[in-house]
Amino acid sequence: MESYYDYGGDPATEARWDLWNNLPDLPMPGETPPFDKWLASKNLGRDDLVRIGTRWGSFGGSAALVYLFPDGLKYRTLAGKRSTEPGVTWRRSKIIPALSGEAEGVIIAEGETDGAYLSRIAPTFDVAILPAGALYD
Repeated sequence: MESYYDYGGDPATEARWDLWNNLPDLPMPGETPPFDKWLASKNLGRDDLVRIGTRWGSFGGSAALVYLFPDGLKYRTLAGKRSTEPGVTWRRSKIIPALSGEAEGVIIAEGETDGAYLSRIAPTFDVAILPAGALYD
C-alpha cells in the first residue's frame, strides 16, 4: 500500500512510515484463531482491515493491529487495549478513498473498525476515520 501522506521533510514522519511499512501483513484466515474470532465479533473480514491499511504488530507483549494515521501510529490489541505513540497530537483524520473511483461524498467514522466496515458497505464514498475517536474536537 502506498502512503497517503507526504513526509514534508520531517525525519520523525519518515521513520514512522518506515516502521509501519516494515510490519508484517495481517494473518491469513485460519493462521491466528484469536484474530479470526476478533474479526467475527466485529463483523469484519481480513480484507476490510487490509483496505484501510492495517498491519500486524505488538503492544505490551500482545499481538496488535497497527494503524497508520497522518500524525502517528495507533495500536489495538485483540483484547481491546489501545495505545498511540507518545507525544502525538492527533489533528488529522485518516481518509480511505472510495473503492469505486470518484467519491459521491464522505462518511465520518469514529474509529478504525467502523471505518473498515463503512468502507465495505459504502464503496462509493470516501471514509474519514477520526484520529482520536470520540475524543476528536
